Amino acid sequence: MTVLRRNGAPASGAWVWIEPDAPGGRGRGTCLDEAGRAQVDGLLAGGYVVELHEDGLVSTSASAQVSDGGIARVDLVEPEGGSVDVVLVDGAGRPLPFGTFSVGLPSHVTWLDVTDEGVQRIDDFTDEAGRRVLEHVESGAVEITASWASRTAKTTVSVADRRRVVARIVLREPEEPDGPQDTQEPQDPKDP
Repeated sequence: MTVLRRNGAPASGAWVWIEPDAPGGRGRGTCLDEAGRAQVDGLLAGGYVVELHEDGLVSTSASAQVSDGGIARVDLVEPEGGSVDVVLVDGAGRPLPFGTFSVGLPSHVTWLDVTDEGVQRIDDFTDEAGRRVLEHVESGAVEITASWASRTAKTTVSVADRRRVVARIVLREPEEPDGPQDTQEPQDPKDP
């Protein structure tokens, strides 16, 4: 198998999981070499799902059919992923600066803020306007949990590859009446 990053570079050192289609089968993982390649021997004949499963990379998968004594070639390319514009506000709609957030992905890998050049932003804060744009987020139902002072709220947004969505999270004071805690607003991918 060969796995490439979204920028065309080999996904060297990334983890790939191979899971049989048949119930009761046991999966196995392998690490890719410097060229983004791996060979897995000893698989029984049947169908398999091969998944790129590495923290900081956008997960993707492909199906493969292995025949008795045969070789199945699988090529995976990491997708671009979507963008999530996180916006933290109080019950009156005022921005909440420097709030923190966490991201729950459908694949359960850890989302890391990594550029195509391999530079990682390690903080989990929004800016002075209570905003943060998350790039290269896996497609599917993504849960964003936000905190500011003693307030916590979460929302689930539907992320699509190469699309941008706004996750507006309302962090209310404990005495504020309940109202909508969050909203999801689709946004044109060309609109900043």
